[in-house]
Amino acid sequence: MLDIGWTELLVVGLVLVVVVGPKDLPKVLRTIGQWTRKVKKIARDFQDNIEDIARESEIDEVRNNFNETINYSENFNNSINPEDNLKEMIVPNITEDEVDEIKNEDRNDKSNLKNVV
Repeated sequence: MLDIGWTELLVVGLVLVVVVGPKDLPKVLRTIGQWTRKVKKIARDFQDNIEDIARESEIDEVRNNFNETINYSENFNNSINPEDNLKEMIVPNITEDEVDEIKNEDRNDKSNLKNVV
């Protein structure tokens, strides 16, 4: 957590012995232990309260719906075969006669536009 090695702990211990003195050292260590316990308890209570609020606001349900949507999207993307001929998928089967009719209709529409203008 804090990544403190044995040498650092030894230095801190020596400084405590020099600053506090060997007589009051157990009291100081006990007080530090009590403070750390209180801080850990407060942090644990805070985290539990946040989790309770999350459960109440149905965040889990929203997360599940989001995951289902992502799974649906992935399944949809996997169902499309990219090797399919895109032209066959988009353009229906048209005969050459129908293509000629469409071209003629397009020419007629253009000529009608020229007459109007």
